[in-house]
This record gives sequence, C-alpha cells and structure tokens, in this order.
Amino acid sequence: GMAERLTFGAPICSDFGPDIRRSKCILLWGSNIKHCRPTLQSQIDTARAKGAKLIIVDPRPPETDGIIRNDLSQGDMWLRLRPGTDTALALGMINVIIRDQLYNKELIDKFCLGFERISKHVEKYPPGKVAEICWLPKKQIEEAARLFATTQPSCLEARLGLGSQHINATQAS
Repeated sequence: GMAERLTFGAPICSDFGPDIRRSKCILLWGSNIKHCRPTLQSQIDTARAKGAKLIIVDPRPPETDGIIRNDLSQGDMWLRLRPGTDTALALGMINVIIRDQLYNKELIDKFCLGFERISKHVEKYPPGKVAEICWLPKKQIEEAARLFATTQPSCLEARLGLGSQHINATQAS
C-alpha cells in the first residue's frame, strides 16, 4: 500500500486489482495464488483460455497445475530468481523496456514524472549484470521484459513475495 501511495498517490492496485480477465500478458510476482488468492486462479484460467501469456517471478516452483513450460514459444515463463533480488530484476526488465523503446512514448510524455531519472538509473542494471545478481539467464530476463512490454494489454499482480518478505520490499514494489 505504501509503495502504491508513493508511486500513484493512492492505493489503486490493492484496492481494485489488475484486470486479469482481459489481459493478454499476466505477470505474477511473488504470488502463490493457488493457496493465497484462489479467486485469481479462476481469472487467470479465463484469460489463459483466451490465449493470455503468463510470466511467474518467484524462487519457489509455481503451483499452477503444470502450466509453466519455460518455453517462450508457448508464451509461459518462470523466472526463478535468487531470493531477495526482486528489485534488481525489476530494474533489469525496465532497462530492457527503455533500451529497446518498448514503452508507450505518448503516455510517458503525458502522464509520467521522472522518466528521465529512471531511464538514467536503470542504465546501471543491464541484463548481464542483473543475470549475475538474480541467478537467471540474461536471455530469460530480456525475453520476459519484451513479452510483458509488447503483449498488450498486460497486467502485474504482485503479492507478499515482493511487497513484504525482504528488507527492501517497499522500494521493490
């Protein structure tokens, strides 16, 4: 909630949640939905039936009935990052999205403050460096960032694994 207030000025994600059913790419970050949010599992199943792609970021194996295949041609990915390195992974993915210009320039120009600052900051987190920090293949970081940025509309569901389970949780969120 604090991270949302700092980023958006209000707790919009926790109050309303992502529009999973209509998303074409769903990024689950630190979220064991099968046990903690079973209603989201049905929403994901609905989106997947319509062809939505699914990316899971979690050091633990996903408990989603075997739908993760780690085969990008199938559209599903599991990023099994080193625990506590979520912020580095997020910065690395942002690096790829900005570097490859995979963002909505019109939206950024109209609604975002500080884009120049974040662009400069993420230069310190190229995918190769992030791969070493997170214990992930560089290619997987780049592919996940590209899939999330280019498969629209996309959504992010970040739960306690990102938001409260390590020392820099608010900043990571």
